[in-house]
Amino acid sequence: MSKNGYFATIPVRFFVVDYETEDNGCFDLKEVNEHEFLEAEGRITYERHTKFENGVSQICLTKGFDI
Repeated sequence: MSKNGYFATIPVRFFVVDYETEDNGCFDLKEVNEHEFLEAEGRITYERHTKFENGVSQICLTKGFDI
């Protein structure tokens, strides 16, 4: 499928683990822009939400769970 196809219209959101917000071993996620995401350390995890299950169609990429 071309880059103008169906998946080109799904928004992609970028998150990193915010280690400064630790509360009893739990961390918050911080939404960042694509450049900050690419510069962050860690393995990328992928999550896809659909309108049916979450009310919105989007892709969420997260880094930092493995650090």
